[in-house]
Amino acid sequence: MRANGAYNVAKERCDAFRGNDQDVCVKEAKLAHVAALASAKVVQANTDARADAKDDIREAQYKVEAEKCDTQTGDSKAACIKAAKAVYGKP
Repeated sequence: MRANGAYNVAKERCDAFRGNDQDVCVKEAKLAHVAALASAKVVQANTDARADAKDDIREAQYKVEAEKCDTQTGDSKAACIKAAKAVYGKP
């Protein structure tokens, strides 16, 4: 992961310092690492949320189309439901 690599490089740079300056450098590197990891989590959460929302919308759209099929009977109803399933990826 990039954040881990950047953190390791930043810690190595801190070796050039001594005492409090080194402590501060290490803490700043850790801060950047934590921030990068948190940012990555947010991006992943947003991606997952978008995918979930898309799935929810498709499910609702399918239910609307299936409900519209209820006005039909026999073969036309079966064909209508089959077409709705095909459009919305239902088995």
